[in-house]
Amino acid sequence: MEKQTQKPQLPQNAVSSSDGVTHELKILEKYALLYLTNKKNWEIRKNDRNFKEGDIIHFTILNNETKEPMNTIGYWRRINYVFQDEKYGLKKGYCILSIY
Repeated sequence: MEKQTQKPQLPQNAVSSSDGVTHELKILEKYALLYLTNKKNWEIRKNDRNFKEGDIIHFTILNNETKEPMNTIGYWRRINYVFQDEKYGLKKGYCILSIY
């Protein structure tokens, strides 16, 4: 008899692909501009999506004041490393994503 394994549940707003998982996240315009001008290559987030190295993040850019999505495509980044240890000064359940 063949053993069947249950497929893990994907996080909400995530899409599976052959390359891993694509996470849909929102970001304020002022922080997006830091990424787009190469001044920031990391993100602190609650790790409620089980982020993994190699996963892709699609950021939807929100207007700073209205918090509504802007009429842009957004941008994508790949997770290079996930820091999850509280020794980095992180609150339990949070992570730092190194992205590029």
